[in-house]
Amino acid sequence: MKGYVVNFRLKKRSQVTLYRPDTVIVRIPEGVKAHELLGKKVIRRHPNGKVVIKGRVIRVRGSNKKDRVLVRFEKGVPGQIRLHPYVEIVT
Repeated sequence: MKGYVVNFRLKKRSQVTLYRPDTVIVRIPEGVKAHELLGKKVIRRHPNGKVVIKGRVIRVRGSNKKDRVLVRFEKGVPGQIRLHPYVEIVT
């Protein structure tokens, strides 16, 4: 199943950085219940198919709790993730 990276997780207060480089907000497809994805593995692939970064779904995000989840990756995610914003959720 594919997910779409919406943004980095932002901090409430910080003078150094405004976001957490290892945590991103991912939008999931309709028809999938977000709470069923907790703990699932997430893979970020390079456009050529190589696995670049691995992570896990850590919690559900948003007011309606349906279509967004927080994903924490093993290492920091580069800012260029906005150029190829798709991740693969392994169920």
